[in-house]
Amino acid sequence: MNICMYAASRDTINQVYKDEVYKLSYQLAKKGYNLVYGGGKTGLMGEAAKGFYDGEGKITAITPTFMDQYQPANDDANETIKTKTLSERKALLESMSDAYIICPGGVGTLDEFFGVLTLKELDRHHKPIILFNVNHFYDSLNCLLEEYESKGFFRSKLMQCYKTCNTAEEIISVIESTQQ
Repeated sequence: MNICMYAASRDTINQVYKDEVYKLSYQLAKKGYNLVYGGGKTGLMGEAAKGFYDGEGKITAITPTFMDQYQPANDDANETIKTKTLSERKALLESMSDAYIICPGGVGTLDEFFGVLTLKELDRHHKPIILFNVNHFYDSLNCLLEEYESKGFFRSKLMQCYKTCNTAEEIISVIESTQQ
């Protein structure tokens, strides 16, 4: 099973987030899952790759060629796919993945989350989407989405299209329950 992990690439992130993403990634690799991700070597992206590498999991990095000027590419990936655009990268990440874990991140991570969430709401896929709520990172986003729902800006079905998990163990449980 290929797990797509969306995550921040900035290296200025608090160690708490890095430790939790590494721990999750290591545990996923040990359970035989593969990583499909944006290809970065720094920040939470880098921790995800390190966890899979140390756990002896397979890593597929998908990155646009122009990203080299913003972040170093991961040279530990088993496979690296270069694209011309972010849109091409996103399409490959979506098509090659069986589940999505949204780790703490910035605008790019939110863009990727909303992209797969919209597709799921529109019944374009039925893959699990999980917000990794490290240190309550996504509490305010969940409150915002609940407010939008209460004001009628989207169907209540949207709120059932993803899960919010606080620990690696919860995430693994959600992923394993979808395989049955």
